[in-house]
Amino acid sequence: MILWALDPAASKPHALAEYRDGTLTRSWLARDARAALAGSESVPDVLVVERPRIYPHSDADPADVLAVDRALYLLVGAVTMGGTASRPTLVEYLPAEWKGQAKKPIHHRRLWHVLTEPERALLGGAATLAKIEIATRALAFGRRVSYTWSMGDRLDAAALGAFQLKRIPKGG
Repeated sequence: MILWALDPAASKPHALAEYRDGTLTRSWLARDARAALAGSESVPDVLVVERPRIYPHSDADPADVLAVDRALYLLVGAVTMGGTASRPTLVEYLPAEWKGQAKKPIHHRRLWHVLTEPERALLGGAATLAKIEIATRALAFGRRVSYTWSMGDRLDAAALGAFQLKRIPKGG
């Protein structure tokens, strides 16, 4: 079974993770559907996506959330309606449904502990773990933590896929 997990974005590339028979085998960024499908041997059996949501009292600009939603469904449409004989099953989660209120460093660290060494290597290995640990320490000391590097999005996609496969619980 091939599962793709998609962490959508509007103004930066989407992050995708591919699991084959429960093992993370690929992690990549794609600006559009063509790039997402490039290098793929087949269409996934399951496509898991994080569906953006506008939360009341959030600092997020609703127009940005809608732009992410629009970009997401352009990509989902291309993957699911791309003229192939078999279409993937689409599974959608709101952020609160799969990662709860866990901050990125927390759920990334939890993901890291269930990954195998080859899976960790796909996500940057020791260098990525070092960034996760730095962000986790900053969060513990009450400092604002923001991931500006693309690996954070790739880790989100990998965590979303791991959640769907029941490798990690809600919250990472």
